Amino acid sequence: MRRPLHTQNHTMTSLAGSSVCLLVVMTLLMVASLVGDLIARLWAEMQPLLILFGAA
Repeated sequence: MRRPLHTQNHTMTSLAGSSVCLLVVMTLLMVASLVGDLIARLWAEMQPLLILFGAA
């Protein structure tokens, strides 16, 4: 009686583990793209200032 429950539990945990891994990867990718956008925007806004500083 106890055996099938154990195997079912194991499959559930492995499924949960793989889905958690996938979720973490997706979150990291989203964060990376957001950070890239932020850096690009900051760089675009900072460039005129850098040019001004370079001219001065």
